[in-house]
Amino acid sequence: MEKQEKGKAENLFSEIGRKIDEILENTKENREELKKDVKEKLVEVKKAKERLETEFQDFTSNRDGKWTQVKLHLDKALEEVKRALDSISKKN
Repeated sequence: MEKQEKGKAENLFSEIGRKIDEILENTKENREELKKDVKEKLVEVKKAKERLETEFQDFTSNRDGKWTQVKLHLDKALEEVKRALDSISKKN
């Protein structure tokens, strides 16, 4: 894996973390029911983000030729996180 790809992934993780924090801050201004729904989704998103970071760290430290399999899994998980964030953003 090139340093550039690793840097892109790390930047993506940071961006996701910032978006989660931003949405959490915005929920303070929303109705209680919406806050509850959004917070539940964000808990799921944070868990998915943490899983992705762990998998990414495992991969980068233990590369054994499984890049294609890991990349496919990471891409799927990232899309899931993006959809969840988009869904939350639309509710705000």
